[in-house]
Amino acid sequence: MQFKTVHYDSNKLIKDSEELKSFKESISDKNVLYLFFKDNKCFYIGETGSTLKDRCYTHSPKHHEKEWFKKCNTIKIILLDDNIDDIARGALESTFILAYRPKYNKKA
Repeated sequence: MQFKTVHYDSNKLIKDSEELKSFKESISDKNVLYLFFKDNKCFYIGETGSTLKDRCYTHSPKHHEKEWFKKCNTIKIILLDDNIDDIARGALESTFILAYRPKYNKKA
């Protein structure tokens, strides 16, 4: 298990194609648990077996269109080992949601 922090400004992502390209590259890891923060407050927690880039820009609903995505400025990403499957990833997500109680998670 590894950890990664990505800082971003949603306004710059809209206006600057290089900034967007760099951001997408930084969220291209597969099999992750991710936590969106504004400063030190957690607003949303999710998980994906594909990439966070796909989750933000391809799948529906698209994360980058959400209010919490625009409010936040940091993503804390937990890169999970390959042996962590959908069930285990979902259990980890639920545990983090219970611990943080993020405002925008419906499971909380």
